Amino acid sequence: MSTVDFDFFFITDESPFPPVDGRKVPVANYYSELERRGHRPQLFVANKPNTPPSFVEFTLSVFKRIWPFGGFYTREFLDDCAIKRIRGASKPLIFVSPARILSVVNSKAKFKNKPRVILLLNDAQWGMYFEALCYGVGIFPGGRWFDFAKGLLTPVSFLREVTCYRHADLVVVQTPQEAAKLPWLDHKIVVAPNAISKPSATWSGGSDKPFVAQVNFTNRRAEKLKPFLTRAWPKIRLADPNARLELFGPGYTEPGWLNKIEGVEFVGEVPDLDAFLSEKRALLVPLEHSTGLSNTVIRGLAMGMPMVTTETASRGAQSVISEWPYSTAKIATSGKEFIRHVLEIDNLGAHTQSSAIGDWSQNLDRIIDSLDSEDEGKV
Repeated sequence: MSTVDFDFFFITDESPFPPVDGRKVPVANYYSELERRGHRPQLFVANKPNTPPSFVEFTLSVFKRIWPFGGFYTREFLDDCAIKRIRGASKPLIFVSPARILSVVNSKAKFKNKPRVILLLNDAQWGMYFEALCYGVGIFPGGRWFDFAKGLLTPVSFLREVTCYRHADLVVVQTPQEAAKLPWLDHKIVVAPNAISKPSATWSGGSDKPFVAQVNFTNRRAEKLKPFLTRAWPKIRLADPNARLELFGPGYTEPGWLNKIEGVEFVGEVPDLDAFLSEKRALLVPLEHSTGLSNTVIRGLAMGMPMVTTETASRGAQSVISEWPYSTAKIATSGKEFIRHVLEIDNLGAHTQSSAIGDWSQNLDRIIDSLDSEDEGKV
């Protein structure tokens, strides 16, 4: 499939090069794939105002955030230079991620040549609101009042998602499971598996190495790991006193309660994720509150790394885990089963080879073909 007819632009809320902790992988890889094809795509990072909002602006922003219609509200904007370049394109094709910044290109009238907008969607956010409600009322452990309040907004969030995607001509999801969450987008949705290029390192860890898990200490989601660390991890240490666990991810200071847990260390962000993971005993994904496809899980699979994950955390990746011929993942359906899999992880036959999962070139062709088919259907 030729992509010569388009002028390619990428709009995101932060620079994705190189991807940090598995984030922005689709943006970075589609960009790199276009470069491999000889194109010169342009990347724009949506800016945030440097000055704090006035009282009126703040009040309006709060109102827009809870208003169920009109899509996601964002304060980010494209500068005049970016707008000018897109306006000057003969056939602009814009890749946008995340969904909340779709509004920076929603006013298509300001462009002389109508742009085609592709949303690279990580997961269907309204499902996360429903899960938050389950945490808030105590159905899942680890919930707080914030989860309950967030969960109450489920109907509002659902309506916002229904309306916000109108700003995109095509919505790209990573699995059929994610597509099933968005039945109202049947006419403009395409499934393009979140491919992971062949890792730069192959798993070489062993039983003398520490386990590893991903955490984000910059937001409230870090608390979702606390039930595992305070309840399950001590039981693992009791059965295996030499077991160690390293936590990686954004955040400069860990919470005080973490220092009271033996055998756990927070190492922060890592400069080379492949090299870091390759030397660990196994990847643990104990989260009970997770949606979408985990880039870190897929990367671990690609490098032949053993791992244990929960049924919830692997929900978006289960098709990849089950179909990948070199799969080294165990999916636990209960807390006791998770602990058992961790203690038996050294018996899991890991593969000492790495391989790409999926093909970014095929994904890009699938997107372009979908746009062409859409055009052919118009009168």
